[in-house]
Amino acid sequence: MKLTRFCIGLCALILLVSLVIGCGITKEKESPSLKPINVDLTDCSIGFAGTEVVYLLPMFKVSNPNEHFVSVDLSYTLYLQDEVIGASQVPTFYVPGYGEVIIRDADAVVYAGWFAAFIMGRPEFKSAGEIIAYITPLWKAISGRQPAMLNKEQWDAIKAATPDIKAHVDAVMSLASGEEGRPEYVRLDIK
Repeated sequence: MKLTRFCIGLCALILLVSLVIGCGITKEKESPSLKPINVDLTDCSIGFAGTEVVYLLPMFKVSNPNEHFVSVDLSYTLYLQDEVIGASQVPTFYVPGYGEVIIRDADAVVYAGWFAAFIMGRPEFKSAGEIIAYITPLWKAISGRQPAMLNKEQWDAIKAATPDIKAHVDAVMSLASGEEGRPEYVRLDIK
């Protein structure tokens, strides 16, 4: 009799625990699939151009083709004639569903830093003169002024390159509405 009561009590306890645990389990909500955001480099103007530094002011239009708000972490690299002239990462921002935002940034191009990067990382250039002859037309294309390392004759002899700035963008987007979902990675090459 005691054993029967014990077994009935144990079964009741197991049933009660199963009900409590079972109530906490809900079917996982399926996250909506996200379409990739659209990013356009709408402008890249010159904020300041001096003899040592040029500040580029890229402006991106980011469009969200989804019905949900998305958060975006965006990084970009700017190119002029296939040479990297700047790179940056923009703080996280949000784009409303079916909306768009304009993102503005600033990026400094330092002539002496660029020159040093070529000396250290570009073995195809055999001399400082070759590097100067290569990067100075690019420098002129972004409105850079005569650097101190060049005399006026050298400066005047070098023609500016065509200022055709392009951007490569990496973006990680995820739902920003509190719904669960995994982040989506977007990679874009834009003009």
